[in-house]
Amino acid sequence: MAINRINTTEAYVKHLKKTPAEVQALYQDFLITVTQFFRDPETFEALTKTVFPELIRHRKEDDPIRVWVPGCSTGEEVYSLAIALLEFLGDKGKNISIQDLRNGHQ
Repeated sequence: MAINRINTTEAYVKHLKKTPAEVQALYQDFLITVTQFFRDPETFEALTKTVFPELIRHRKEDDPIRVWVPGCSTGEEVYSLAIALLEFLGDKGKNISIQDLRNGHQ
């Protein structure tokens, strides 16, 4: 709206209806384009060295590990996290239920 010097949402909606290129530009603005697998190596190192050992140390035998990745637009972050966790668990991971929290998927 600011780029087009439009002051109200109603005027912007009218502009969107008349300007298909603006709809595409708005769509691109909403996408998170910085995502990629293992985007922040320091974070994954900290997860492997600090967070994952604590998760395992404090979980009961039948407790699942639940993972939540907020703002994950294309899936690379959650898949990277799952890969790192499964690699950390190794053979122990065969007997541990891992869930994402979107809809209780496993």
